[in-house]
Amino acid sequence: MCGASAKVEYKPGRHFISKEGFTKRATLTDHSKRFCDFCQIEFQLINNLINSSGFQLTDDLLFFYFYFDSVFFNVDMFSDQMNKVDITVQETTTGKLGLNFRLSEFKTPFHIKPLAIKVKQNVPASKSTRRARAIITAIKACLEGGCKCVMTSPYTLIRTYSEVFRNERPTTLEKRLNLGKIENFKDAKRIVECLKIINELDGQKGLYRVQSFEPITVIPFIKNNTDNFEMWVYKKGKKLNELFGDEIMEMKKIAEKGLVLYGRQPVNSGTYKRVKIFRTTLDALIAAKAQGFQDNETIRIAAAEVFKDVDREKKHDKYSSNEGRDFPKESLDFVESIVEYLKKNNLWDVKKISHWSNSLTDVYEFEYLQVPKINGDDK
Repeated sequence: MCGASAKVEYKPGRHFISKEGFTKRATLTDHSKRFCDFCQIEFQLINNLINSSGFQLTDDLLFFYFYFDSVFFNVDMFSDQMNKVDITVQETTTGKLGLNFRLSEFKTPFHIKPLAIKVKQNVPASKSTRRARAIITAIKACLEGGCKCVMTSPYTLIRTYSEVFRNERPTTLEKRLNLGKIENFKDAKRIVECLKIINELDGQKGLYRVQSFEPITVIPFIKNNTDNFEMWVYKKGKKLNELFGDEIMEMKKIAEKGLVLYGRQPVNSGTYKRVKIFRTTLDALIAAKAQGFQDNETIRIAAAEVFKDVDREKKHDKYSSNEGRDFPKESLDFVESIVEYLKKNNLWDVKKISHWSNSLTDVYEFEYLQVPKINGDDK
């Protein structure tokens, strides 16, 4: 296992590491791993660590190596004070995913904590979500104690990194959720806050369903998991926008143009009225592109359809002054903004627009609900 010459073959039976399982020490050409005297000692120490943590050797285990940039010297002199510094974090209300340790336990440079991933059988989404949440627990421990963490398997070379958190074997989901490598504590805190929103709405399969934290996946998930999407946006929309950062700005500008063009709809008016001209635009773009029209023709056709909606709405609006307004030009500008957004996000394709139309509409509604008062408009 460690790369030294050894003759004793590893035959554990049912164990957390398989006989043919890959380790960084054993080479890829090895048919099976072998023990030297040092590997045997390490094997016994890790087994003891697992048993003392309340887990079983047959559990699906993750191993977290916590450490500090600076090694503590003369720890015994401050053992009483350090023993009082307790780092406790929980990622589930039942306490099944939790970490607890004290600074006095860092008697060696690395403090190793295993976590067991226990889920119902034949539920892959639940397993991947539980794994990701275990990683979030470790990241929270880093934030709580000011330490760093490496997630890896045992019997490996222990490496330290410049990053706060490093997952040496991330799954595809963990990479998409930015749980493979976290540069600093600021990023760690932001990622924890992002994923907390998802966990609050669906703690079992939420991360699996969202896959990546971006508006086009997160906002539709939120809408489908809240009883009153409008009220949720009023309470938490600003915070979510901060977490998205600049990624949401283009849709915000489109929503502002849509409000000026179509007018603010009354509170509790429903999704249909709020997203009417945005949905009309997408439907018209899909139809025109499917018929083979050029981009400029496609945009004009969609703008004409939007103008019909706007004209029909304004005829029934007795309270807005429409003098001096050039609605055909405003409709064209609105459609052009949407097309620019689609092209920038690699969605300018009939199949892609059709596939993502509902999600894009949800993102538009999310931003529309947050547009401030314009020209004396009142909700």
